[in-house]
Amino acid sequence: MKTFIILILISLLVFIGWQYLIIDNGYVLIEFLGYSFESSVPILIGCMIILYFIVRIIVIVWKSPKIIKQRITMRGKDRSLKLLNQSLNLIARGSGSKAAKKLDDAISADELND
Repeated sequence: MKTFIILILISLLVFIGWQYLIIDNGYVLIEFLGYSFESSVPILIGCMIILYFIVRIIVIVWKSPKIIKQRITMRGKDRSLKLLNQSLNLIARGSGSKAAKKLDDAISADELND
C-alpha cells in the first residue's frame, strides 16, 4: 500500500512537471449539454487516471458486502470441519465425552452456516 501511494505521488509530480516543461502542451475543449471544459492534455490525462481509480474504488466498495459474506461463510465451514476432525481424533483416542462435545459444536457451527 505504501508503494502504491508513492507511485501515485510520483506520477502526480510527473504530470505537473510535464505541464510546465513541454512547450506546446495542447488544449482540449469538451462541450456537452451547454457546459464546456477546457484543459491541457497532461491535466486531462491525469484527471482520467484519477477518475479511473475512483471508479475502481467505488466498484470494490459496492461488492464488499458480498465478499465479506462469502469469507464469513467459508470461515464458519472451515471451523466446522476443524471441529469434526478434532472430534474424530478424540474418538480414536478413546475420549468419548470430549468427542461428543466437539461434535455438538461442529453441528451447531454447521447449522449456523446454512
